[in-house]
Amino acid sequence: ETYRMKWPQNGIERKRMSSLPNTVSVEKQKLDDGTELMYTVTLYGVYETWWKPSTGFSNPSKIISNHSGEVIKSVQKTITNGYHQLYVTEGNGVYEYWWGNGKGVTGNKLINIPQDDVTLMTKTSNGAYQNLYTAQQSFVYETWWGNGKFGNGPAIVDIRQD
Repeated sequence: ETYRMKWPQNGIERKRMSSLPNTVSVEKQKLDDGTELMYTVTLYGVYETWWKPSTGFSNPSKIISNHSGEVIKSVQKTITNGYHQLYVTEGNGVYEYWWGNGKGVTGNKLINIPQDDVTLMTKTSNGAYQNLYTAQQSFVYETWWGNGKFGNGPAIVDIRQD
């Protein structure tokens, strides 16, 4: 189960957001108009729940399914140039999904890690370029894109101890 916790002046408030089985992670984002979005990650899909100040919560809606039995590990949500971007870590890679400006959800595999078991990821933006860092075993990989260019190479860090 996933709960929203608030600490107002008079004590803790707890509200159940979802009771989706096999929940492994959540990601939350607040839009400029006050709408709040929560992405609940289960082993087999990503669900979106939304609410606005002083309104109820929507029911969780499945927006992404896993691929070919791969287990979903984590997500990261951003908005760039009016497009919602959702990065989903599965098995041996990361999928990028995007929607907005009148377009529905679309996506593809952004990075394919040569070994299995991607465990963590983070995404940053640097001007016109976007960077995605993924961790797998003792390695960290960097994928970058922007201005019509794309880079995805070998591990940039190996943190194995001798």
